[in-house]
Amino acid sequence: MPNIQFHIAAVTEMSGKLLAFGEWPNVTVYPNVSRQRALQLLKDCDIYLDINRGSEILDSVRAAFEQNMLILGFKDTLHEPQFVAPQNIFGQNQAKEMTQTILTALLKPALMEKLIDTQREHANDATVEQYKEVIGALTNGKAR
Repeated sequence: MPNIQFHIAAVTEMSGKLLAFGEWPNVTVYPNVSRQRALQLLKDCDIYLDINRGSEILDSVRAAFEQNMLILGFKDTLHEPQFVAPQNIFGQNQAKEMTQTILTALLKPALMEKLIDTQREHANDATVEQYKEVIGALTNGKAR
């Protein structure tokens, strides 16, 4: 996906294999990333790929969810599956399907929004409007 900018961060040193991705013009690597820089990346990016076989860094999946990022991952690398909608979880042999989902979501903002909404529903996340509705119903019930 040469038209997409990728950011790969690690809180430790990176292997030579991982650092080599930084040679691509659309990939930036961040070995020994600071917490501040990692949080800034989460604010700046639209999609989070939970594809790291190692440990999750800095609760990044939850942070990506809280930033309304679309989260996609492979079945065997998910760190917090409760934040990933089932249709955004792929088998290792489904990289092409994951790529297609990413490209389509980036080209169609309405689809990106729908995928993020589905992700939030899967995580049982409530909107401000839903809270207001419940509070309003409780308030109205007490006034009777």
